[in-house]
Amino acid sequence: MTNLLSVCTSPSESDHIRLVLSECVRALRSWFRMIQVQIVKPFLEPLNGEEFTPSGPIPRHEITFHLPLHRYLAGFISQAINYCRMSLEEVLPSEEVLWCVMEHVLRIQVGIGEILSGLWVRNGYSLRSQEEFYLQGQYCNQCVDLDIFLLQVCVMALDSDLFLTTLLQRYKLDSWFKFGDFASSTQPADTDVQQALVESMLNLILQLVYQRMYMGLSEERMVHLEVVTKLTMGDFTHSQLTDNLPEKPGISELTELFDEVLIQSV
Repeated sequence: MTNLLSVCTSPSESDHIRLVLSECVRALRSWFRMIQVQIVKPFLEPLNGEEFTPSGPIPRHEITFHLPLHRYLAGFISQAINYCRMSLEEVLPSEEVLWCVMEHVLRIQVGIGEILSGLWVRNGYSLRSQEEFYLQGQYCNQCVDLDIFLLQVCVMALDSDLFLTTLLQRYKLDSWFKFGDFASSTQPADTDVQQALVESMLNLILQLVYQRMYMGLSEERMVHLEVVTKLTMGDFTHSQLTDNLPEKPGISELTELFDEVLIQSV
């Protein structure tokens, strides 16, 4: 995927990007039908007469870190906006597709919060190892960063109030954010777990607000932030830092750019 994205870095690739995005949406629609996904907003009518009628409940208690179509969609939307100067309206799929896409990506973020809260322990170490791989520095640009960007796109394009309501429901924190006459009289069964989930949800909201990895951040600024973030954790040699820098679409000479950033920072 990184190789494909690195090619689409000029306005002349606009038609190719549109074609890839169209095929991603077509494949996603087909997949949604196969797994019988129902959109979050059931009263939403199909747009432009499209025949898209998913059925069945969304599996809220299932999680997968393997969502290649979602990440292809996110990556090419980013390339279209940042390099081809296309508007967001030109590259977005229909609203109903965005709701379905958002559900799967959001489920990963909720799952990470649950894993860190001590849930899913009966699934053994395999799920935790997937979570660690998903967040690992070398692969974050191809996994978590793209997922966060896709959620940011969904927040901008969809109803914000309904998004926040969905966020609370997926984290099962509805009662924590009800006050006054609407507050729940029953206390949560496990306060420590609930507090950890609240922290995870608030961290996700902060990420959606401030993270700009795929939203027009310059290459130099991107590398600078990653180097500074890495060095706050401890001392690293030049080779250790370069080995831990993730691949970035559109940046072919990462080592040279890394050296320039280091010289400017000294």
